[in-house]
Amino acid sequence: MNSRNLVFVTIAAIVLGFSLLPSCSRGEHGWEKIGRPVQGGDISPLFAAFHRQQASADERGKVLELIGTLEKIVEIEPMNYAALWQIGRYYSLMADAYSTDSSEKKEYYRKARMACERAVYSNPGFKKLIDAGETPFDACCALNAGQIEAMYYWYAATVADWKYGQNFLQKIVNFNTVKGCRKIMERMVKLDPEWGGGHPYFAYALYYAGLPKYLGRDLKKSDDYFNRALKAGPNWLYIRYFRARYFHTANNDMEAFKKDLEWVISRDPHKADSPYPWNVHFQRSARQMLAHTEDYF
Repeated sequence: MNSRNLVFVTIAAIVLGFSLLPSCSRGEHGWEKIGRPVQGGDISPLFAAFHRQQASADERGKVLELIGTLEKIVEIEPMNYAALWQIGRYYSLMADAYSTDSSEKKEYYRKARMACERAVYSNPGFKKLIDAGETPFDACCALNAGQIEAMYYWYAATVADWKYGQNFLQKIVNFNTVKGCRKIMERMVKLDPEWGGGHPYFAYALYYAGLPKYLGRDLKKSDDYFNRALKAGPNWLYIRYFRARYFHTANNDMEAFKKDLEWVISRDPHKADSPYPWNVHFQRSARQMLAHTEDYF
């Protein structure tokens, strides 16, 4: 075997090996983990406790505490939609804000994804398609605006796990996961593009800014979707924070980077439309990014 063929066979073997590893599109799903209620009880006091905790959750322990409250609700009502999608939201926060270890980050994104998958499974049409063997990404055509919160955090956790939880070869092999997530994005934009201060628009903006160049990064499209999101949610911190973090760095625009982050820091975290625990993270991270601007350019 000549050296060229040997290189080809070696690369093919490596790619094949990684293709056999679990991926977020082939692993266990949230609808596979639905059990009976662990206990009975009134969930109203638990939701009241969650809302109090959400108003002051400004560090790791407090975020874990509010997640624990939501999980107690699910122990009573395993298919409680409001609790499930918020579990997805706050496990995503744990991964993005409070995890430096890659395995811990990956585990938090997995928990976020599975909670949101269980939430979307509450839709009868989606459930019917999944139970009939349809793929999750194709089944999302049955979802409606009543599941858009869970759709967004399902999408976000799945893409984040692909981006941060997999190495280069795994990303190549599992790129179909990202392509599948486009179907969730398309569905959200069709249902309610301005939900949550333009989260569906933002999903596209981040998608086009965050992709590697060899997989289709498109900064013009990203800029357009960021502007649409800003028009829908001018008082949400996440848009300018992530625009600085991903778009302005990819576009090599340091002045715009600073301007967006300074705007984020200047807001009152209790009065911005985005939830307080996330606002704390955005502002804390924005200060760190401004203090180390040279690391981003």
